Amino acid sequence: IGRYRSCHCDNDWNKCAEVLERDPDEHSPVSLQLRDVRTEGRPLLRAAERGHNHLLRELLEHGLEADKVVDNTYSFTLQGVTRRSVTMLHQAARHGQEAVVQLLLQYGAGADVQDGAGTTPIMCAADGGSLPVLKMLIERGARVNSADVDGSTALHLGARRGHLETVRRLVLHGADRGARRKDDYSALDLARQRNHATIVDYLSSLDGEHSTSRRD
Repeated sequence: IGRYRSCHCDNDWNKCAEVLERDPDEHSPVSLQLRDVRTEGRPLLRAAERGHNHLLRELLEHGLEADKVVDNTYSFTLQGVTRRSVTMLHQAARHGQEAVVQLLLQYGAGADVQDGAGTTPIMCAADGGSLPVLKMLIERGARVNSADVDGSTALHLGARRGHLETVRRLVLHGADRGARRKDDYSALDLARQRNHATIVDYLSSLDGEHSTSRRD
């Protein structure tokens, strides 16, 4: 596994894949040492977010689970501190890595897999503003109205970040404009709070501010 780590440190991901390709025997040292790679989330997290599709394909062909958790750190939510338990699909979706998302789905990753905070890949895509990834996940049946532990949906996240086309696409596919987080904020409230005027205008034009504004 030392060769793998060396490649990782050098950021030479193509060499990592070449190492695996040279000796595909499942009983070879490379294949046996791959078991250690499966337990090391950070290299996989970086490979997913940076779009190293060739390397990930080799790892998947050698038995890496497509729903592998690659980040077990903690994050803060409205409910307190939560273990993230992020998968490669979450990371690839957040960073707009369309080819990686397609690959992971092809190898069986769940389109609605949740991390420790209840976040799904479609929420990550909305947060990152990746329309191609968002479309792909919707085509794979991802639920647009799934909510995390704070009650945030993909629409909340897209509106908060100011991604107008993401918001439009979610609404087109049935996103609940009246959904509220546990702090009572709607997508419109978050867009207004962040001064995303185009999203405020768009959401307000759909059915009137009175039905989606925060209740005081």
